[in-house]
Amino acid sequence: MEERRAVLGCFLATSIVSSALQKIDALRWTSHMDDCLQKLDEEKECLNDVILIKSVQLQLIVENTNQKAASDGVTGSLSTYLESAHSQLQDIKLIILREHQKHEVLFLYLYGAELEITLSPFLHGKPLTFQRETIDASLASIKAWFGVFFTITPDTYIGFPSSIFLQLLRCLVTLYRIKTTRNPAYIENITGEMDPVLILERVVSNLEQVEILAGLDNSGIQESDLFFRVALILRALRSGWEAELHSNEPELSSTAPPQNVDEIPFSDFLGMDFLDNDWLADFYTPPN
Repeated sequence: MEERRAVLGCFLATSIVSSALQKIDALRWTSHMDDCLQKLDEEKECLNDVILIKSVQLQLIVENTNQKAASDGVTGSLSTYLESAHSQLQDIKLIILREHQKHEVLFLYLYGAELEITLSPFLHGKPLTFQRETIDASLASIKAWFGVFFTITPDTYIGFPSSIFLQLLRCLVTLYRIKTTRNPAYIENITGEMDPVLILERVVSNLEQVEILAGLDNSGIQESDLFFRVALILRALRSGWEAELHSNEPELSSTAPPQNVDEIPFSDFLGMDFLDNDWLADFYTPPN
């Protein structure tokens, strides 16, 4: 059984990193993996097995969607596939809501998968045919994700896998880039609780509390704490974000807004190119 868990865990880890960074290939799903998933589902022994099973099922939908989006298929075919993917996602969501309401990590994986599936075509260079629908769906997933994340006490973060923090970054960056599209129709919908700077500040505040609430022993050196270092990195984004958001504030003008929002440029909107190797090294590598 341990071997089955290890195989599924390797697929999950590589697929999540591949989806987030768009720079490496995930392990190819095989019939052996399918057998491992089925056997583990039939003979699950603990809560972690449940989380692994559902996480793999969700990520498999994301992975298949990414593969479809990366192919040279017809846009109409991709649209049909996306509908199927969201339908599969909904089936898993109903099971989670019915049987696992208290397992917050599963909901983070669920809403993270929703966002990845929505963004998948555009991360693979497909034209943004339905911009308003994509924006609305992305915002709904991001709002749901943070709605769960902020119910979790910071001391619990020490048990989070790296994938949760990749989801956190995806949500933050996507929300910020939606906010900076210079489209008043979208900007007016991202205020208050969905303001990227306010959410960024709240995330940083929570990360800075982990050391005390979780009782971490950093021997008086805060920089040795991963969560403190992540908080520093995210806090460094704030001034730049505020400056950009301020420059995007709509000005009073007699110029009519664009009538067709689908024609608004969306280049490099949804990627995570800022996650270069040096950034990730700072994120995960302990200081000297």
